[in-house]
Amino acid sequence: MADNESDASAQRKKEEAAEDAEIEKMAQSQASSDKLVSEPIIFHGGVLEHDYWLLYEFCGMIARLFIMGYVGSEAEDRFAKKPGEPYSSFHHDRTKWWVHVTFFALFLIDIGMRSWCAGFWNHLKDEINLLEFFITMGSFFYLCIFLTTSLYINAAGFWHVFGVLPMLRPWVRATNFVILYHKRMLQQGKTTVFTSLVLMSRGIGDSLKTLLWVFVVVFLLMYVMGILMVLQVGQNDEEYNNYYLKTGWDHEEYFANVLLACFTMFQVVTRDKWSEQITRHIGELQPWAFIIVPCFMMVTTYGFMSMIIGIIVNSILQLQEENSSVQNKKDAKAKKILIELLKDAFAKLDEDGSGSLSLDELKNAVEHPELRARLDSIGFPVDSPEDFFTMVDTDNSGEVEADEFIIACSRLKGPCLSRDMLDAETQIDKLGRLLVQIEDKVLESGEKISKLDRICMGVVAQADSLMKEMHRKQKSGEMLPRPNVLGDDHVSLSHQPPSPMLDKHELRGPLPPTLEERRAMRTRKKLTQSSQSFL
Repeated sequence: MADNESDASAQRKKEEAAEDAEIEKMAQSQASSDKLVSEPIIFHGGVLEHDYWLLYEFCGMIARLFIMGYVGSEAEDRFAKKPGEPYSSFHHDRTKWWVHVTFFALFLIDIGMRSWCAGFWNHLKDEINLLEFFITMGSFFYLCIFLTTSLYINAAGFWHVFGVLPMLRPWVRATNFVILYHKRMLQQGKTTVFTSLVLMSRGIGDSLKTLLWVFVVVFLLMYVMGILMVLQVGQNDEEYNNYYLKTGWDHEEYFANVLLACFTMFQVVTRDKWSEQITRHIGELQPWAFIIVPCFMMVTTYGFMSMIIGIIVNSILQLQEENSSVQNKKDAKAKKILIELLKDAFAKLDEDGSGSLSLDELKNAVEHPELRARLDSIGFPVDSPEDFFTMVDTDNSGEVEADEFIIACSRLKGPCLSRDMLDAETQIDKLGRLLVQIEDKVLESGEKISKLDRICMGVVAQADSLMKEMHRKQKSGEMLPRPNVLGDDHVSLSHQPPSPMLDKHELRGPLPPTLEERRAMRTRKKLTQSSQSFL
């Protein structure tokens, strides 16, 4: 048990060491691999994947489409003849022959360029380039054969296959272009209009083995059914000869031998007029056909043939899951490499070794060429370090910790949306702190307002009690006591001089307020002024 644990521990250490070595190796070349440089990156189809080669593939595809259209129109004109007239050939029309020679020379130049870039044998290792090489050789053979009219006329049905082969060139180059463009977009983390096409093509290719076995089983069922039909229908001349005289349906046309019977069963599998041309006629004389043929269709047409679609769809889904898994592993590995780069960059930026960065240290690092290049490779805004520092320093401490720096820079490495989200989150964080401060001020103001409200309620209650006491004293004729509402620091209302009394002949309208009422009014006024000064 201990030996197994030690072996497992040693294996883990080896794996970690290998992974660290790979990370270090990739970290050293991270700056050059982040951008498309002049050197090629990925070899595919005899072409090194670069922007110029991608453009070259696209132009080659367009040129081959033009050549395909010309060959089609030229073949239609050359074979358009009246009855009794011989076919025209390159021997009679030298201009078209020279056009085909020019096309052949262009293809040779294309193969030479690809071989020069990748090596001739490396170029032919790819299936796409090997197919086009054989097509080019077939075109050369086609041109040589049709220098003479006799071979052209006597073997036209066979040798024209080599004339049709160049029609495959546009699809060959289009396939190469689609694969290259798709791989380039995947490197940038994007999807294209060709993503579904590539998944479908690869899904069909991966499911060919399973599909082959399905076709073998279907063929065996058709073969067994064909033997049965030959024995029951094809060799039953006594009944079906009379039926032929009545209806004109010839059973030997469909079931004369096993090969024809198998082909007829394939017609049933594909549901090509299986009812009106085959089953109904057999059922007129042999009713068991109405049971056997539908059962055969249920097994083949609705069973195995539907299974083909399921196999292809399942293969595509598995391929998509594998691509997602591989992409997730690549993203995780790239993130780990990026974190290592950021730790290294932070260690070089931290001049005083305090474990945090200041704005001055960040500005000094940007001025250093090596550190500037390293920061630029991870997406750091080297031209505006102040904006980055302000964005990351959310607590306004003037220092950026290592974790804050690494997280912010790792998000800068992502797409534009991630960078915008980082900026938005930083602004939201600052706004949140301001809102907290505003909330504290509002709560403090609320406490002051509550305290003032309690004071005002006490003043109003005391004023009401004074008014009641004044009315009671006025009715009883007693003098009011000296009020002390505002404290000892204020002048007593009883020390103020009384207002002169008016004679009865001077009264106009309602009676003027009495001395006690005017004192109460002055008291309310002073209370109001004191409340306003407190607010």
